[in-house]
Amino acid sequence: MKVEFINPFANSVLSVLEKEVPADWTRGQLTLRPSPFEGHDMNVIIGVAGDVEGQVILTMSSATAKNIVSTMMGETVTELDEIGKSAIGELGNMVTGNASIALAENGYRSVLTPPSLIQGKELIVTTVVPVLSIPMRSEKGDITVCVALRDTK
Repeated sequence: MKVEFINPFANSVLSVLEKEVPADWTRGQLTLRPSPFEGHDMNVIIGVAGDVEGQVILTMSSATAKNIVSTMMGETVTELDEIGKSAIGELGNMVTGNASIALAENGYRSVLTPPSLIQGKELIVTTVVPVLSIPMRSEKGDITVCVALRDTK
């Protein structure tokens, strides 16, 4: 994966989480992992096409998703209804959208698909390129943003 693709996502995920889900978020070690990889209970997948193509996947436990939605909505959420699931998808949209703007500023135009939310245990995600894994941690839980993009220019 090109280095020009890393900073937009690494910066975007921290910025969006700090704004939308206020907590003491820390970014773990960025790693490049081979495909396929394991997801978690809650997975938001956003497709990317254009000068870069691939997928961005936000993956987290159900408990983390409920904590995030509770913070975003300002009330305790014990079950993820359609509004809660929509909020998790929108979080993925914000991370990917902000990164897409930064990519465009670096000369890489992209188009994003609407987010798909996939729930379930033991999810295996296969991508066409290795995955940049960006782990985020706070008292709200752990989220990993997985970026699998390739240059099509």
